[in-house]
Parts: sequence; C-alpha cells; structure tokens
Amino acid sequence: MRRVNIGQTAQRDELAHACGELYFRTLVFFWRTVRHKRKWLKPKHLMGLFTSDKLHAHTSDATVQAFFAALKSWRERHKTDPTAKPPRKRKWYFRVEYKRSAMSLHDGLLRLSNGKGNEPLLLDWPWDLPQTVVIHWTGAQYEAIATYHQEEPQTTPQGEQVAGVDLGEIHLAVSHDRELESELSTSGASIWTWSSSRGHDTPHGHEVCPSRSRSLPRPDGDVPPVVARSRGVENPRGVSHLCTQAVKT
Repeated sequence: MRRVNIGQTAQRDELAHACGELYFRTLVFFWRTVRHKRKWLKPKHLMGLFTSDKLHAHTSDATVQAFFAALKSWRERHKTDPTAKPPRKRKWYFRVEYKRSAMSLHDGLLRLSNGKGNEPLLLDWPWDLPQTVVIHWTGAQYEAIATYHQEEPQTTPQGEQVAGVDLGEIHLAVSHDRELESELSTSGASIWTWSSSRGHDTPHGHEVCPSRSRSLPRPDGDVPPVVARSRGVENPRGVSHLCTQAVKT
C-alpha cells in the first residue's frame, strides 16, 4: 500500500461529487424498494441500473458496491449492538475508486480513466502500476491510496530432513520421518480437564473440574494422560514436549 497527498483541484472535487450523487441514488432506491416492495436487492441489481456519465464504468460499480459493503457491516454489527443504525445519510462527496482496467502508466505519469469523452485524472507516479487507487478527502486535501499485489514470500527449509505431521480427531497427531513414527494419543477433554483442574484438591486425593459435577483422578506426575507410542514402547510424556518433538523430527 502506498499513500500520496495529491492536493485539491476542481476536477477532483467534481469526481468526488459525482461519486457522492451516485452513492445517494443507490441508497434512496434501495430503501424505497425495501419499504414499498419488501425486497432486499443485491449489488448486481443496481450496478447495471445506476451509472454516471462522468465516471468510468468500474468506478461506478465500486461506488454502488461501497453502499452494500456498508450495509453488510451494519447487519453484522446489529447482531451484537441493536442500537446500530444502517447507512441512510446522504453523501455530497464520496471516495473515487479506480480499478486496474482504468489505469495506465507511462513515463512516470499515472493515467486514471474517467470514461469515454471525459478528461482522465493524471498523477505523477514514479512507482509501478498499482492494482487499485482510491482517492478520498482527508480534511485538508485529497489523498491517493494505491494497493499492490504482493507475492508470497519464498520460504527456505530450516533443516535437511523432511517430516510429515497429520493432525487427527481421535489422536492428537501422527508424525513420520522415514525412520521414526510416533503417535500422540489424547483427547481435548482430558487436556482441558488437566489444565483447568490443577490446584483444586479434594480430601480424597482427586481434583474436581469446576464445570463438572463428578471428580476426576489426578494424573501421575501432574501431566495430562498422554501416551506416546514410538517404536512399540509406551512412554507417558507432556503434551507440549511431544508436539515439539513431532514438529522438529
């Protein structure tokens, strides 16, 4: 991501105002449909209906999608906060979003298309061509926020050997490195019981789980009842030690 202050011009004000008008038209039509027809429209229903002759087609689509993103955010928040209000406020100005299809870069000049017959928005850009550019008002001037596609980092192996670990539902994990195969056998309930019941001794030498009515026996050596089967030998060990050994093998 890259942020660049680009100042204020009449062209940028006009573009932001066009996006604000498009956002408001989408908002009004959506809520009128809900009120009169009892239908909850989707973005695909309005992206083809509402466009602007001052904006690129994909910029118009991004403005309509922004309303539905705000609507989705309100619905999620309303589940935990009943006082949350849906997006109903008119926006005289709104952010201008450009997608890759509306961009071109030549000799350090970024050209952002505003549709056929309209003057493009030109920005000095000594960097690579971004994936998206969003222009919004910061309170003092306009700012361009560019996003880039980041390639996944190449990881290098930490050792020379290769080991495989298979996480299971019944057994904790099974690891194998061509020479040693170990199995960690336990259950989530037993680990939780051991970790949550430590320090609650009863007169009969048992530990009581706080959320259960029955008492559970204390594991020997104050470790959870985990059994490691390695080469046919059973050795009780701790969970963290076994997991670490399985990963490092």
